[in-house]
Amino acid sequence: MTPIYIQVSDFEPQLSLHLSALAEIAPLIWQRGWAEANAGNVSIRLSEVGDVPHEAIHYLVSRTGTRYRQFANDPMQNMMIIQVQNGEWQAVDEGLKPTSEWDAHLAIHQHLIHIKSPAKVVLHSHPNSVIAISHHDICQDVVRLNKELAEMLPELTLYLPKGISICPHLPPGSQALASASGACLHDSNAIIWLKHGLLCMGETLDQAFDFMEIIDKACDIWLQLARSYPK
Repeated sequence: MTPIYIQVSDFEPQLSLHLSALAEIAPLIWQRGWAEANAGNVSIRLSEVGDVPHEAIHYLVSRTGTRYRQFANDPMQNMMIIQVQNGEWQAVDEGLKPTSEWDAHLAIHQHLIHIKSPAKVVLHSHPNSVIAISHHDICQDVVRLNKELAEMLPELTLYLPKGISICPHLPPGSQALASASGACLHDSNAIIWLKHGLLCMGETLDQAFDFMEIIDKACDIWLQLARSYPK
């Protein structure tokens, strides 16, 4: 891989905008109970993608062991920059390690680039409603899932007209999960990892968080009605 000569300052001013948004959104994820003690998985593509094949692409990625509750005070202390080239990645600062789910995030980013999606952000959390609904039979049928959630909350289709994808239950942090995540996404902007969590992809962190909120709300309504009117 080509040696890295970039620094954090090379990505100003867009970097400051991302970090400011993260400082606002991350505490909301934590306060709503959408993250466990060691969860803080987020990644953002910093580089524009041109027509030059095999060009280096840079990402802002949460470090291993980071927590959403830590992002408010100094988000950059919990982030790192990664360079990807020819399918391989390396940390700009060799002393830092990315989140254990980085390989899955990278597979998603590569798919987004392949389909020329404008999305640059992968935001990952674990809303209780999403984990709970993923234990139901509804999540064995992606068509049924999207149909019934849209019936629960019609505005869901305004936010996510391509629907929500479903990724099978696979070991967290595994290469199998990474491969499945890229393969199941298609042109959607959200993936439910069965029995694990939710990933939302947006052009900005705010947009990805909006997707997360609307999915959480739709799933919560579905679960409430399922308890009230069991089939």
